[in-house]
Amino acid sequence: MLGIRGWGLGRFSSPSPNTYPLSPRQQGFTLLELMIVISIIVILAVVIMPQYQRVVTHTKETVLREDLFQLRKMIAGGQGGDAARRPLHDAQDD
Repeated sequence: MLGIRGWGLGRFSSPSPNTYPLSPRQQGFTLLELMIVISIIVILAVVIMPQYQRVVTHTKETVLREDLFQLRKMIAGGQGGDAARRPLHDAQDD
C-alpha cells in the first residue's frame, strides 16, 4: 500500500531537513494576504452582480411572456370561454 510519500503531497510527504518544522511565521497567511483575497472577491462580486440581476429579470420576463402567449392561445381556441367563468366548485354539489 502506498503511503503519503508515494503520492507527492508536498508538505504531507516526508519532511526534508530544510523545510520542517515550519517556523511560527510560516504557518499561516498574513493579514495583508487575506485582505487582498477578500478585496478581489468583493471586486468580482461587484462586477458580476448587475449582470446576474439582468439575467434573472430577463428570465422572469420570458416566463411571463410565454404564460401570456399560452393564455391568448387558450382564449383564441375557445378553451378559455365559459370554462374560465365557471366556478371551480358548484353550489349544487354540497
